[in-house]
Amino acid sequence: MKKLILVSLVTLVGCVGVPIDRKFPNTPESLKQPCPELQTVNPDNTKLSDLMTVVTSNYREYHECQIKVESWQEWYATQKKIFEDAN
Repeated sequence: MKKLILVSLVTLVGCVGVPIDRKFPNTPESLKQPCPELQTVNPDNTKLSDLMTVVTSNYREYHECQIKVESWQEWYATQKKIFEDAN
């Protein structure tokens, strides 16, 4: 009987712990990199076909970067809200 009381007491004392303050992680630096620079054209000696190639490439680069950044920001905000609601 004494052993049962001692085991119960040790178990109950072991359950009391120091509260841990959990924080949602910050954004890693690798994800804070800016989008690549867009291409420029020399207006003095550029053919129309070269101009259209650069413009098309810039539009593609911009939209890819925009989608990547907005998707990541949406995912991060959702995960942070879930984390904060769980606490």
